[in-house]
Amino acid sequence: PVVALVCFLILGDTWRLSEVRTVLILGSTVYLPALVILVLVRDPVRCGETEDAENEEGESIAEIEGEVVQRACCGMKSTAVPYVMSASSLITALGAGMTIRFFALYFKNDFNLLPMHLCMLDISYMVSITIFMQFALSISNVLGRAQAACFCFGMNVTAFVLLSQVHMLSVVIPVYLVRGGLANCTYPIDQSILQDFIPSKTRGRWNAINSLFGMTWSGSAVLGGYLADHHGYRFSFLITAGLYTVGTLVYSPLLCLVPRKQKEQSLLDASVGGISMDSHIADPTSEVGRSESGDASGG
Repeated sequence: PVVALVCFLILGDTWRLSEVRTVLILGSTVYLPALVILVLVRDPVRCGETEDAENEEGESIAEIEGEVVQRACCGMKSTAVPYVMSASSLITALGAGMTIRFFALYFKNDFNLLPMHLCMLDISYMVSITIFMQFALSISNVLGRAQAACFCFGMNVTAFVLLSQVHMLSVVIPVYLVRGGLANCTYPIDQSILQDFIPSKTRGRWNAINSLFGMTWSGSAVLGGYLADHHGYRFSFLITAGLYTVGTLVYSPLLCLVPRKQKEQSLLDASVGGISMDSHIADPTSEVGRSESGDASGG
């Protein structure tokens, strides 16, 4: 959003197609160095790590699993945790795709915001996610990880309903920013839960499965666009809120299956992962996970 903001400042703060096309091309070019850097990324090796240390890590995972294997909810045991989270992520991705891609059009068409306004709003959106991510990590130490994630994402549903009802820009923007923060702040928590409930050798497989959920955005975006054209953006907000509610209900067995206490390191490691499925204006595909990456990427 910062690059786009500078481009619109130089080219002109208008919605002319030539200027928007130039900004899109420049923005896409910025991704190239990042992709090259990603190719060079390797799995981190901690200082002094040996084969014995790896075995100890495997034992610690087994101990965690042994601690929670007797937990059950709705006939499910702790081994169902990754499947529950994936199902919740899929439903969330369907809901996010119907709405998140159209937020920019919503602000442009309903409130006549200019490109630079949207860029500044997007920057504020990312700041909101950062703030609420710290908030979620803090309350997870008190309530528990699954409880904190469920609470934050549930409040995001409430904010979506508010967005469907309010019409004053001075109210819409704060609600939009709070909603985005609540929707995306649970990503580190969800990742830490996955790290505790799946073996290291299968983490890549589960991450690939969750990444595939981003493909559902294209299909649900078609339906979301149709609803927005025929019934208005606020109606699609309500539909997304309904799907998010279903996703939260699917996630709810984790309140019993996931222990409230966990090692701090897994949460700290997950906190560097990124943002989830509910995307922001500039890059709606950045969110990965139940949180709307999720949105993610993406409320």
